[in-house]
Amino acid sequence: MMKNTKNSLSTLRTVVAVLGLINLISPSKAGELYGLDLKGDTDVLRLQLESQAGSLSGVGMSKDQTTLAIDLKDVKLELIQQLIKKSFPQGHPMVGKLQVQPLAQGGARLLVNLKGPVDVLDETVAAISLDRSRWELVLGRHARLQELTEIEINDQAGQLAVALRGGPQLKVAAMVADKPPVLALDFVDLTPQQLQLPLKAMQSQSSLVKKVELQRGPKSGSRLLVHLKQGVELVAEPQVQHMDGASSMVVAAIPKPVLGPDGIVGLKIDSLEWIDQQGQRSLVLNGSAGVEVKVSQLDNPARLVLDLPGISGKRAAELAAGFKPSGALVLGAHVGASTGSSSQIILDLARALTQTPVVVAQESAGRGQRIVVAISSAPVMHVASVVPDAQPLAAQAAAVADTKYVLEPQLPLRSIKSVVLEGRPALDRQSGLEGNALSTISMLEMLDLGLKADPKYLAAKAEYEANAEAIPQARAAYLPTASFDYQHSRMTQDVSSTATAREYPLRNRTLTITQPILKPSAYVKLEQSQVATEQAKLSLVATEQDLIVRVAGAYLNFMAAQDALELAQAEREATQKQYEQARARLNSGLGTAVQLHETEGRFALTQAREVEAANRLDDARNGMKEIVGSEVKSLKPFVADFEAVPPEPAQVEPWVNAALDQNLSLQVRNLGTEIAAYEVTRQQAGYAPTLNLVYTRGFVNQGDSFIGATPSAGYSSNNKEIGVRFNMPLFEGGMTSSLVREALARQEKAINERDMEYRKTERQARSALLSVVSSAKTLGALRKALQAQESALESKVEGMKSGLYTIVQVVDAYRQMYSAKRDFLQARYDYLLNRLKLKQAVGSLGRSDLEDLADLLK
Repeated sequence: MMKNTKNSLSTLRTVVAVLGLINLISPSKAGELYGLDLKGDTDVLRLQLESQAGSLSGVGMSKDQTTLAIDLKDVKLELIQQLIKKSFPQGHPMVGKLQVQPLAQGGARLLVNLKGPVDVLDETVAAISLDRSRWELVLGRHARLQELTEIEINDQAGQLAVALRGGPQLKVAAMVADKPPVLALDFVDLTPQQLQLPLKAMQSQSSLVKKVELQRGPKSGSRLLVHLKQGVELVAEPQVQHMDGASSMVVAAIPKPVLGPDGIVGLKIDSLEWIDQQGQRSLVLNGSAGVEVKVSQLDNPARLVLDLPGISGKRAAELAAGFKPSGALVLGAHVGASTGSSSQIILDLARALTQTPVVVAQESAGRGQRIVVAISSAPVMHVASVVPDAQPLAAQAAAVADTKYVLEPQLPLRSIKSVVLEGRPALDRQSGLEGNALSTISMLEMLDLGLKADPKYLAAKAEYEANAEAIPQARAAYLPTASFDYQHSRMTQDVSSTATAREYPLRNRTLTITQPILKPSAYVKLEQSQVATEQAKLSLVATEQDLIVRVAGAYLNFMAAQDALELAQAEREATQKQYEQARARLNSGLGTAVQLHETEGRFALTQAREVEAANRLDDARNGMKEIVGSEVKSLKPFVADFEAVPPEPAQVEPWVNAALDQNLSLQVRNLGTEIAAYEVTRQQAGYAPTLNLVYTRGFVNQGDSFIGATPSAGYSSNNKEIGVRFNMPLFEGGMTSSLVREALARQEKAINERDMEYRKTERQARSALLSVVSSAKTLGALRKALQAQESALESKVEGMKSGLYTIVQVVDAYRQMYSAKRDFLQARYDYLLNRLKLKQAVGSLGRSDLEDLADLLK
């Protein structure tokens, strides 16, 4: 008895879904086997089977993953044995022997006995002609894929590093705990016995490690516990590197900071002062090296918020209590939201600031630092005319002195209320998501999770399983039916000529067996159900192709959103530096107010774009969660660039013809018209007579009774009847005629839907091909445009130093460069997704296409 294992069936599950549906060959045409081949090396086995569509009926793997069973419908044993002798005269290094066994229901079972346990790496089913299909299965040695060969623990740059080396599919999940401090490494696919040898040879040179303990995993596999002297935090997910059929990864963690009364030990702020000298207003914080200050503004009421990471709320309260404001701008200071490791100091202002405060960190005497928060409250002028950018700085200064500015009137500002969710209590859902959140995920892992958790695919799978029951239901109408009736009653008889009332029982048992001989509607229903099942299989495969496209689209959209946010942050930081430089140049007399205001406006736009990019990233993250059911924190970026290539052939007609022949959605519609035609025939069969063979056996037992004045003893009878029952429908109130008209109308609907799908498929194939061609050319052009913008930015930065370009032109060059880079990165993702959509249009999209795409991320 073959038992399917978790590792095997996670890849073999689609075999059963597509067996017998290539080119819609009916099961009665199965039975031909054209080729059987084994390829590969000592680590990989590639099995190919070419047969008539419908011959491959089942695949299974033994529990120990050493025997593969392939069931072939209506295929003769002699034919398989001849192919084995012809194809495997020398055998294969991974295969022990091949056996052939007959099946009780006809056909044969091919047993592939392997020399060791294996994992299923890939499987594909494809049509190679109108009546042939090819099935390919790729297996890899289990121990070589997931084994762990080496463990090394040491300290690197103040971090705890656990280096792991093993097979190319070695997987590990890392987590930390504080009480007691421990780093846990879970190996789901490895038993504790498999970790004994690398654990004995382990090298540990870390000052943070107390001991290493091996346990069984919470659900399966094993867990390695690294007990530590203090708590740690994981730096990031392990980065896997593949080389020569092996993999290596490093799990890195940093010690958690030690807290003292002033916050994190080593960080301290000694004083907070307000300085107002010659119109220059600023806050000055003196403290230790490494202290950071983040500044934000609030307008209603006017406040300035200083975020102090690493400084405790206790120390922040002391600084606020000793703060002495000077002048009429700052009214006082108090502590905001604070903890033992971070705090806020809020300054109450008399009026809102018109410009963003600038934070500058300066090294002071000794090992400390001086942090200056420059504040200005001067009114902002709206300039109607600007100085030409091409003038040198000296000429600009002279022009500024003579230029008359026209101030635009400012409209009064009114406050607007925030959109508030009313009537519902606030719910903290973060804790519920943390358990299911995924730090990183590969594209193939996302597909596997989607096959298990995507509601759309699971609904299609359930629909297929429901439609698959149509065949046994239709077959039941031509099989015998049996019914048994039993009656038990008691009657009372009171005869008027006597004074006695008599009771007598009555028992009646009847067995009826009916075998249909002539039932046209049932025969048509059976043929119709077979076509409907084929349609359901095709629909399931089409849904899986759609899932592949949705997985790739969501994955690439997430990566594009990550890139957009990183670019928005980089652009904002670059523009902020130029804005601070423009302010400094204005203060030194080298810049103009116009340049400062234009730079400030561009800086504000980059802040808005950063917020928009963060929102798009959050939406992309929810798009992935919609498919896999878990939140994904981040994805790995591309590690190398690629050259876009046009499709082959580049002509439209071959792709359109292939789509009209192979597109799964169109084939589903074609079968829909065939099902509708069967339905018309089935309803018309309602006029036809039926003939049944009926067998009846009855037993009647009746007690005694009175007949008039004479008593009568009871009686028993045992009856048998066998005969033929003919039924000819004559008139049913017009029901049959109405059902025929309804079926004809639905047939017309199915034909129109097929024609609509035909036109849609042709348009989609053309559009998909042109999109691939266009995106390939666009990607090359955008790559050159990005290189040009980078060169232009570099020249303008150098030209500003000599006065050839203004700071506003430099800021615009930054904006144009980041815009070109954003367009280039987005074009990469569009090109890759268009390739998958083109293969989906022609019905040839499979898991291997997603693997090719995933290879770009390794």
